[in-house]
Amino acid sequence: MAARDRLKTSYLPPTRRTSAIQRWISALQFLFRGPATVKAHYISGESYIPTTTNDYVLISSEKHVKEFGGAQGLSRDAAYDDILGLHYTKKVKIMDTNAQRSIRYRVLRKALMLNIPTLYPVLSTKLAESLAAELARGETRGEWIHLSYSAVITAVTLRMTGLVFFGDSLLADPDFWPAAQRYSKEVAISGEVLQFTPTPMKLLVHAIVTRRNHSRNTMFKYLLPIVQSYQNGLDASHALEDKQLQPNLVRWMVEATYGKIYWTKERIVQSILGSWMGAIDTVSMLLVHALNELGSHPEYIDSLRKEIEQSSLLEYKNLENLPLLDSFLKEVGRMNPSDSISIRRKALQPYRFSDGGPHIPVGAVACVPVRAIMSDEANYQNATAFDGFRFTSAAAVAAVGATLSVNPVTASSRLTDVSPKYLLWGYGSDACPGRFYASCIMKMVLTHILTKYDFKLVDDRAPRTWSWRSYVIPKYTAKVMLQERKR
Repeated sequence: MAARDRLKTSYLPPTRRTSAIQRWISALQFLFRGPATVKAHYISGESYIPTTTNDYVLISSEKHVKEFGGAQGLSRDAAYDDILGLHYTKKVKIMDTNAQRSIRYRVLRKALMLNIPTLYPVLSTKLAESLAAELARGETRGEWIHLSYSAVITAVTLRMTGLVFFGDSLLADPDFWPAAQRYSKEVAISGEVLQFTPTPMKLLVHAIVTRRNHSRNTMFKYLLPIVQSYQNGLDASHALEDKQLQPNLVRWMVEATYGKIYWTKERIVQSILGSWMGAIDTVSMLLVHALNELGSHPEYIDSLRKEIEQSSLLEYKNLENLPLLDSFLKEVGRMNPSDSISIRRKALQPYRFSDGGPHIPVGAVACVPVRAIMSDEANYQNATAFDGFRFTSAAAVAAVGATLSVNPVTASSRLTDVSPKYLLWGYGSDACPGRFYASCIMKMVLTHILTKYDFKLVDDRAPRTWSWRSYVIPKYTAKVMLQERKR
């Protein structure tokens, strides 16, 4: 029986007679060996994992994933509040309802992608400028530039995403842009510190770590009048028709919420800050892992370059017609999800699934072990081996004259597709609406690097990641060597 099937029938209740010391030891082990702990529980069929904050209950059945995603009494906000301390960070609360999620979908899935073809040339210029600026800070050794590629990729993708969210003028602002860069990091660090802080001290500690929410307050200071200006424009003309205005997410958010009383300008800005946090890490981490995999598997570089060079990348539509690159990035995501668990829901009341399923006690967090599922031999042939063309056809590989062996899945699939076996972006109604944008940015950055530079890892045997809780994080100390390609 496959591991994912064992989990369907072998949920163990959290009432085992373990001492407080044993539970605390298990919780500390999860801090330092979270991904390995989740995988071990998945394989053994044991679902309950004690942590320093909540018990985690692993859910892998497709039926159960669908059910608990929208179940009453299971809260996404409460789960992430425990991790990040969001009620200390949010200036205003936004209800997590279907109506509010539909706004996010309308903005991140529809408005953003509708405008990507227009923004594509501007994003391409921003990518080239940002990467050149980062390379100028590297250490030159002969013909090669040595630098931390995690830091470079993060800086480049931040500026590209900042352009889409806020526009060029705010990126150039010496007060706003540093605050925007710090914001998500401050929230993450504060959330981690608060998990070890006694409740009476949390407000004070949060104020110290975030400097009284300085980054958040700075972003609010700049964004509130911009939102008000856009709202005034809609009041006057019922449409923002000024073609001189560069499309940006602030504008789309105002348009999507116009006329809805619930959406005050404060809630609009708070929602934008939430999307900003979610847009940064996934893209940059996957790109770093992509460079890691190319460093470990340089045999893919020629095939990817041939495919890119056979296509004109002057238009966005051609970027989405690169099946080998799409498959390569999808395999990177399968092998390297930044979080070993996903789709978290905290039980605000006891919950049991309709077919009996697992019991989720009050305070426990139901979640899906995505890394373990995507590395399960029951789901993928040679699941622990990197196969960059796993998700495309042999014909696509042959089209560039590649000789690499291909063991594709039954049918080709795209990076942005979601399924019970591929959970990088979540699943069902929880699937990330910004995944299409993330795919675009990752392909832009990787095609630029592949066509413009030769590169190799400085030390291909050095550790490239570290783990904390369930997260697998690229090491900032890992370095790459780049030089302009000689044709």
